[in-house]
Amino acid sequence: RRTALAARVPLESSTMRPHPPSDEVEVFGLRGVLQTHRGPAPIEMHGYRRDDNGLVPVDEPRVYELLGQRLSAKAVKDYGAADRAREALREMGVDVFDSSRIWRVRGGTREFNARLTQLAQSRQLSACRAAYSAGEALADSRSHAILIDAHAACGDGQGARDALAAMSAS
Repeated sequence: RRTALAARVPLESSTMRPHPPSDEVEVFGLRGVLQTHRGPAPIEMHGYRRDDNGLVPVDEPRVYELLGQRLSAKAVKDYGAADRAREALREMGVDVFDSSRIWRVRGGTREFNARLTQLAQSRQLSACRAAYSAGEALADSRSHAILIDAHAACGDGQGARDALAAMSAS
């Protein structure tokens, strides 16, 4: 099979090979084939990048390998293989956003803050404090602000002041 991918890679060759072997990927640019690569598209070809704070551990080489397999499969219209690669990524806790060429690991700061917000809005102060303590490694300034708001919404002015002092100290 012949696979064509559009990518930003350095111009190495402007000659086009007429019949590449079935497991090679030809990357096309303005002047024809820029590069021929054997196997899944490497990171620099597919251009995906991690877009979270990196605190949640994940096997990044495996993520990039699956992203390359997925992109290569889509290029040859093997959507079943592309779906299997995406499902493998989901099982690893990775969400892929094709339009912006980014990926994120679930369980990061965004999800943490969403959970805190949900607890704060439902005025579950003790649950909000417990969730904050359990996930403090994921906390950012927004997390602190949510916790302070939760204390204030529940009428715990001293707790809000203590949370503000802890935020200022960190």
